[in-house]
Amino acid sequence: MSFEALRREILESAEKEANRILEEARSKAEKILKEAEDKAEAIKRRKRSDVEARLRNNMEVALAVKRLEGKRLVYMKIMELLRMVEEASVERLDDIRRDRSRYLPVIKNFIEKGFSELGVERAKMFYSIEDEDLIKSVDFKEAVKGFDLTLVNSGERFFGGIIMSDVDEKVFYIATFEGRLREVMDRDLHIILDILRGDDGK
Repeated sequence: MSFEALRREILESAEKEANRILEEARSKAEKILKEAEDKAEAIKRRKRSDVEARLRNNMEVALAVKRLEGKRLVYMKIMELLRMVEEASVERLDDIRRDRSRYLPVIKNFIEKGFSELGVERAKMFYSIEDEDLIKSVDFKEAVKGFDLTLVNSGERFFGGIIMSDVDEKVFYIATFEGRLREVMDRDLHIILDILRGDDGK
């Protein structure tokens, strides 16, 4: 083989090797670039996911705070309405107490129930200072005729109704307007709250 032919063969072989090395380097570079892009995309996705999760959490916290604030406002409104219901009830009871023709039958009914509840034939009836005039009236004396009842000024200023006891004051029957109103409010509070919330039970 001549020197020229040998030189050409070496150059061709070197060129092929250089091309192979370049191709391999290009392939590795593309692979490294692809991996870098994939990692960068994964980092971006993770960061985006973290940001979205944080935003979601912030939104959930904000919504929870708004819900609590809404519930607080609703609760305050319900309590205000409940107070108004109680005040309106007190006004109506006061109207009854001031109208002797309506109040006297209520007192008589309380007395009848008091005897029944106490299971006695003789009893004491304690009345409010407010009802002094009614108790001393002819109408009242006529209404309680037939009851063996000792009338006692309680010395207290309670809002309508009576308190009864056996003659020894061991057992009591309380039928004051305050007591009855409180009993109704406590017993039927859930119904009142449903009405105030606009829940008709359906």
